[in-house]
Amino acid sequence: MTINVGIYEARTDFSRLIALVESGEEDVMVTRHGKPVAHIVAPEAHLQTPRAMLDDDARKEQRWQRWQAGRTIMREAFGDPDPSPEEVLSWIRDSRADL
Repeated sequence: MTINVGIYEARTDFSRLIALVESGEEDVMVTRHGKPVAHIVAPEAHLQTPRAMLDDDARKEQRWQRWQAGRTIMREAFGDPDPSPEEVLSWIRDSRADL
C-alpha cells in the first residue's frame, strides 16, 4: 500500500518512513503541494535486470505456445476440449452407473 506524505513530514520522519518501506508494509509517495515528486519503494522492485525481464517474457511465450499446441492436439484427437456442463453431467452419471 502507498502512503502520501508531504516533503516536510518526509524530512522530519525520514527514518520512520524508511523503516516502513524496509519492512515491506508501505511504499511512500512524497508530495509537494499535493503533487507527487518522489516515490520511495523497496529495492526488490527494481532488482530485476532487463535481461531477466526478457528471459521471463520468453519463458511465458514458450509456455503459451506449448499450451496452444497441446490444445490443438487435443482438439484434433478428441474434438472440442471444452465440454458443455450437460456433457460433464452425463459423463458423471455414466461413470456412476458403471459402479
